[in-house]
Amino acid sequence: MTTPHDATAFSNPAQSSPAETAAQNAAVTDAAKISYQRSIESTVSQYEGLTGVIPEPHIKELTPNTAAHGAGTVSVTIIGLHFTDDSVVKWDGSNIATTFVSDNELTVTPNKKGSAGAVNVLVDNGSSTVSNTVQFTFS
Repeated sequence: MTTPHDATAFSNPAQSSPAETAAQNAAVTDAAKISYQRSIESTVSQYEGLTGVIPEPHIKELTPNTAAHGAGTVSVTIIGLHFTDDSVVKWDGSNIATTFVSDNELTVTPNKKGSAGAVNVLVDNGSSTVSNTVQFTFS
């Protein structure tokens, strides 16, 4: 036999007592929390084993950092930190062919056409991670 205070006796929440309504609300809230937690756990399990955010690259130096304009081809070594095999050197705002040597070294052979002067050099690792800017000078 059910009593008027048995939650199973009422199909209309308006007929439930305040305690019964609170218990029903708590059960729904708990169910939502469990569903949300399972969703998070599922998403996290998809990314297990990944190392996380790509660190921001940093240029320590260019070797050489200057060359005579029009004197022929020069290979430039970029020494720094957090380079990846996806790193691309931006030379005066444009991507140039980049050789990944290690996470501390890249090499490029810039086109020296144009006027003498300083050009900005930076490294782009993708995913919105770019290095500091350093200058190379054509004299």
